[in-house]
Amino acid sequence: MPLVTVRHDSKVSHDISLFYDTFGNPSAEPLMLVMGLSSQMIMWRPAFCEKLAQAGFYVIRFDNRDVGLSVHLDHLGIPPLLWSYLRSFLHNTSAPYTISDMAADVVALMDHLRLPSAHLMGISMGGMIVQQIAVNHPTRVRSLASLHSPAGLWGGSLGVKLGLIRPVPKDREALVKYRVTYLKSISGKKYFDAERVEELVREGLARAFYPPGTARQTAAVLAANFRAEGLDSIGVPTVVMHGADDPLVPPRSGKVIAEAIPGARLVMLPDVAHDLPPELYDLIVGEVRSCADRAAGSHGKHGKAG
Repeated sequence: MPLVTVRHDSKVSHDISLFYDTFGNPSAEPLMLVMGLSSQMIMWRPAFCEKLAQAGFYVIRFDNRDVGLSVHLDHLGIPPLLWSYLRSFLHNTSAPYTISDMAADVVALMDHLRLPSAHLMGISMGGMIVQQIAVNHPTRVRSLASLHSPAGLWGGSLGVKLGLIRPVPKDREALVKYRVTYLKSISGKKYFDAERVEELVREGLARAFYPPGTARQTAAVLAANFRAEGLDSIGVPTVVMHGADDPLVPPRSGKVIAEAIPGARLVMLPDVAHDLPPELYDLIVGEVRSCADRAAGSHGKHGKAG
């Protein structure tokens, strides 16, 4: 599980180092898993990654910049999130770095791993990143799976959204309670398991805790705003999955994304919110596998990418 420097980002005047690990046979089809806002790679649970590996993928999960054990860009400071949130409604906000910059990180990690192309799966902000890779670097993408991803449409629970920019408690036990409560607010009632979520929260806090990185990632998401533009250029097989009860990213975002990407398959997940419950692992792995199989037959309109 190495930390590797994948590129120098001149925009932020800093090397980008990413921490990653893998599951499965390196000779299998590569699948990059891209996690969402403020979430470490361990949110892609080993049981889920193992199921993907058993489905024929070489699975790579990693921490995005500014989270977990990857590079922390302290010199960029903390953006004024409330101001950024308000300005985003006017399509007029900025950020220390962008979703496109984070997409370039993923491509650079693929370069490090000597992967000319890969299947991509992203959840929430990670879905934004993989879509951006498909737009900016089309020949690097074999197929695309997007889960609970924003299309820039505002809606859902205002309280849940404001939870992303509220200061977090400094006391460890209060922080655990705060995180579990927040995750409950964005999880489907049918599948929520408080004990399992608390265990995951404690595991994450023991591994890394870096609120300034969350703030900068949030600013990048806010700066992206409406994202349907450009998606019509994506020419690889795509599956868009979205929780039917998502209170953070309105389900219509999934519909907008699927309508914008030619030939995309839309899968609405009943009783699911903004979460990835183990009870749905088999269904989601099956959708990713099916999408990848379509890529093997079509290679997308951009042709086979290595």
